[in-house]
Amino acid sequence: MKKIVQASALCMAFGLVSAQNLKPFSKNYKDGYEDEAGEIIVPAKYNKAMEFFEGFAPVKLNNKWGFIDKNGKEITPIKYDKVAPFSEGFAAVELNKTCGFIDKSGKEVIPLKYSVATNFHESLARVFDNYYGL
Repeated sequence: MKKIVQASALCMAFGLVSAQNLKPFSKNYKDGYEDEAGEIIVPAKYNKAMEFFEGFAPVKLNNKWGFIDKNGKEITPIKYDKVAPFSEGFAAVELNKTCGFIDKSGKEVIPLKYSVATNFHESLARVFDNYYGL
């Protein structure tokens, strides 16, 4: 039993177990994130803060979008014109009217070259090139 308790404590210390459920809050016309007890985890600095999906949340700052993790670390630059929440490990992003996908490290893994990109569902995503499906 002692080994199980030690292993659980070790996992929590290294962030392998996370029970942190964050929700957006607003203060002085800015958004941030707080935990279930109302403790501020990410200060209110964003113009818009959305719900977390798959451990990441879209945030808007100065009319541009990016993603943060549950510690408030920006995993992408706040540079995109539009973003969609993560789905199956990927998020659709748009920059300068071209769309593609990023992974959870923030890397653009499917090039931004499509006119439309939809979320992944059952390992597939729909993309359009000049509004014609591919």
